Amino acid sequence: MKDAPETGPNRSGTRYSAADKLKAVKLYFEEGYQAKDIARELGIGKSSLGKWIREYREKGSGLRIHDFYLSLVVKKKVA
Repeated sequence: MKDAPETGPNRSGTRYSAADKLKAVKLYFEEGYQAKDIARELGIGKSSLGKWIREYREKGSGLRIHDFYLSLVVKKKVA
């Protein structure tokens, strides 16, 4: 997961692609894993994952996961 330089860096300088974010969010919403377990297994920060989950709740509420992914890709292209 740490090899995907597509979005802005976090504190450690690691960048996460929209696909990486989608994978983590899907594990949380569709598979029912706890955020702390996802963060540990994927090697991402809990705060980063929390932000992605919040974004999905805000923007993805009522949307399919695919639509959330597209919003991440568009956000990246605009920035």
